[in-house]
Amino acid sequence: MITIENGILLVSLIGRFGDFPPTDKAGFLALAQELHPDLAYLIIKEAEQLTPIAHHRFVSSVQRHYERMRSVPKGFLAIGDAIRTFNPIYAQGMGAAAKQAEILRDVLTEHAEQFGE
Repeated sequence: MITIENGILLVSLIGRFGDFPPTDKAGFLALAQELHPDLAYLIIKEAEQLTPIAHHRFVSSVQRHYERMRSVPKGFLAIGDAIRTFNPIYAQGMGAAAKQAEILRDVLTEHAEQFGE
């Protein structure tokens, strides 16, 4: 549960190993009630639901191997989710993409300096 813009709470319930949170309000609330401490349940129970419950099943992280391509199109560059898609439960995707962008910036800066640009 995090606070986003305008003081709105974003609530996520996460399951593993095929045990996914329900998408109906009663089931969602029942699962929240099983959490300890019960603060999340108490907040959700009294809150106004602003959007439908979204359900995402992300069963595994994915890594694409462009280095195995027989030929790579000229100017082709894969970065971020085009290379690797992480399970969002672990919050790695944005950090990995930011690090890739930082490395790309450094490489481009280094090459621009070598060529006097």
